[in-house]
Amino acid sequence: MFKVQVCITILTIYSLLIFSPAHAQLHMNWWTRLSITTPVSSVFYTELEGQIRRQNNYFSESGWNPTTAHLTHSLRLFVHYRPSAKFSASISPFTWFASSPVIVAPSDAEAPLQHEIRPSILAEWQPTLTNKLSAAARTWVEYRDFQGTPNDLVRFRQRLGVRYRMADKWQLFMANELLLHVYGAEKNQLYDHNRLIFNINYKPNPKWRIELGYMYANRLLRNRMQYIDESNLITHFYYTLPKKN
Repeated sequence: MFKVQVCITILTIYSLLIFSPAHAQLHMNWWTRLSITTPVSSVFYTELEGQIRRQNNYFSESGWNPTTAHLTHSLRLFVHYRPSAKFSASISPFTWFASSPVIVAPSDAEAPLQHEIRPSILAEWQPTLTNKLSAAARTWVEYRDFQGTPNDLVRFRQRLGVRYRMADKWQLFMANELLLHVYGAEKNQLYDHNRLIFNINYKPNPKWRIELGYMYANRLLRNRMQYIDESNLITHFYYTLPKKN
């Protein structure tokens, strides 16, 4: 399975070179989230995630400021099964997104929100490579139910990366993730976007984990058939509740 993940990631990079035109527009975003995890047993736990994403607006005085305009806010519930440190499987029975369009024209800043229900399933493998280095492969399938429209989509996500433990509390993470619409989209809209992720994780104590980083994304805007490049600043916070005896 892990070899399959490596092959898919190689195809990811190749597909990005093919699909990404040199004239793609550059956008600046800021992503932040708070995730609260509740242990249920030694192998099961739930996770409730709230997320806010902001974007810049070229057509306002703030220009490149990535916190200027609304992009997305969401609420997501996960149920995780982790029988070992190397494997986990998860289901998200409920995910709600409210998204604004990416601002590429002045009228986009005034467009109404698009509401979406997005249940999903995923699995993650983390085989150990050395004492401090491990691989991180994740496969994710999402059903995208856009409210008020008949155009539902199924999206496939494949991520492959590495984690490097610098010290007990610090960890580096680098990954590439390809997102494809495998059902419901036109053939020329199969490609959704590709992400290159660079994060540093700090865990000051067993309850808190802080994730700071940068993510480059190349995205196809399906409503315009236009490619854009995104620079995303990441500030994520994770809190684990103590396990009940």
